[in-house]
Amino acid sequence: SRRGGSLGGSESFWVTVTNLGSPLAGDAGRHGGPWSLSTGALLARPLWARQHRPKRGLVSGHWTKPSASSLGQLKFNPTVGHVVINELKDVTFNCSIKVPQLLLRPDSPGISLWKDGRELHTLDRIATSHFEILDEEEVAMTSTFSIRAAQRSDNGSYVCKLNVSGMEIASDPILVQLEGLPHFIQQPEKLNVTKNSPFNLTCQAVGPPEPVEIYWFRNNVQLNAKPYISPSVLTVPGLNETALFSCEAHNSKGLTASSPGQVNVKGIPSAPETVRVLKRMSHSMVISWVPGFDAFSALNSCSVQVKEAVPQSNVSLLLFNTSVPPHVYHIQQLWPMADYNIRVSCKNEVGWSAFSPWITASTTEGAPTTQPLNVTVSLNESGSFLEIHWVKPPLERTHGELQGYHIWHTWQDSKGLQNISSETQPNATVAILPVVATNATCLVRVAAVTKGGVGPFSSPVEVFVPASGKEIPVSNVSLGLITSAPSLTPASGNADSFIVALGFICGTVAVGLILCMSVVIQKRCMETKYGNAFSRNDSELVVNYTAKKSYCRRAVEL
Repeated sequence: SRRGGSLGGSESFWVTVTNLGSPLAGDAGRHGGPWSLSTGALLARPLWARQHRPKRGLVSGHWTKPSASSLGQLKFNPTVGHVVINELKDVTFNCSIKVPQLLLRPDSPGISLWKDGRELHTLDRIATSHFEILDEEEVAMTSTFSIRAAQRSDNGSYVCKLNVSGMEIASDPILVQLEGLPHFIQQPEKLNVTKNSPFNLTCQAVGPPEPVEIYWFRNNVQLNAKPYISPSVLTVPGLNETALFSCEAHNSKGLTASSPGQVNVKGIPSAPETVRVLKRMSHSMVISWVPGFDAFSALNSCSVQVKEAVPQSNVSLLLFNTSVPPHVYHIQQLWPMADYNIRVSCKNEVGWSAFSPWITASTTEGAPTTQPLNVTVSLNESGSFLEIHWVKPPLERTHGELQGYHIWHTWQDSKGLQNISSETQPNATVAILPVVATNATCLVRVAAVTKGGVGPFSSPVEVFVPASGKEIPVSNVSLGLITSAPSLTPASGNADSFIVALGFICGTVAVGLILCMSVVIQKRCMETKYGNAFSRNDSELVVNYTAKKSYCRRAVEL
């Protein structure tokens, strides 16, 4: 009795054949004991394993461990060594061995199948059948394996193995080889090449049967009249336009055509598209763009041109280079509240693309870059508040719409330090601050404010407010009371008016001095010519004259 295996891959059965000394059809004398059964006989009368499984390997009620010499004599029966079939055909081979019952344990496994050194546990397309025929001394074990619709993946070396008392017995290898149409290992690949530069294409196919011959085609036109033996390398001197390359593999079974490989010629990329602004700031912008067609050569860098719509400086065109991807760039070094024209060009290994169309974008408001001018602080007569005056910063340096002013005043007295912040309206140039402490020093600073932020503070103005309520600047306490304390930054407009007025006064004085000098010089010249013309006595005016020459004969008394 022995397990019968799988018929059709799913059902198992056990077959019991026992030699009772009665010959079957005269075969007992030829076989010397065990009866020989064909596969057809086994299939004719199956006995299911669940009904009966005889125990084997038992002698006098117990199992005896075999010796090493007896195990070494066990071998699989010779079988076919090389199987050659066509693709998609079935292939069948078997393995058989005779094992003394003394060497088999009751739970010994059956014959297993191995391929290329790996046991085949899951036999998807392999149908198996296992038979055992036993007599009083030996067990004849046969396993048949059938591969359905053999494929190229079934090529390889198969070995049957049996484990007997911990020793593995292997059959001679059975090489399964499928023949069919050529099978491609490497086909012409898609390439991007430089114009008029040489390149190579490879085509490789295998059998069996061998040899495999290769024919090349360009745009469906055969290139070689005589075949090349696979593998074949085609050298193309160069292209100036796109072309399709393919190959055919021939053997004695027929031919197989490869897939076409398109070879593209690299060129100048197309101009970028859809340039847009992602984020605007006072001194910078973030832009993005969609790259144009790369002409079969990857883009590696892009150039961003930025031009002032209304030039505000000597450098009106800015150039920025950036690597790609990503196709995003952060443009810096811009003026606040300014309009800019922007365009982009990209480059591959062949050259630069054309520029994208100009787009116009503007920066946002920024913080002022200059402080209020001519800041002055004065104390009112009652000593209850401080009056602060200043001049607006230049309009072009506010970098946005003026939102107001930020006044920071610090009071320092014997009790400690107080920091106070105040805000004013955009058009204000004066602020009233209540006196927080007397006998204290007040430090005042003013800064302009826009939506872009707070600008720089003016130079600090320090004023001492005594207990009497009169302000005294810290630097002039010993000189007495004053009414105001100017900042160190004069207003540019007032300074110009003062210079003009001073020039006018100086000019007037100079003209007056010149006139006076001319009168004095003229008088002096008359006295030198005619002598002492006038003199003043006590009560009357006397004219004294001395003539150098006389032309009258009679003296005339006056």
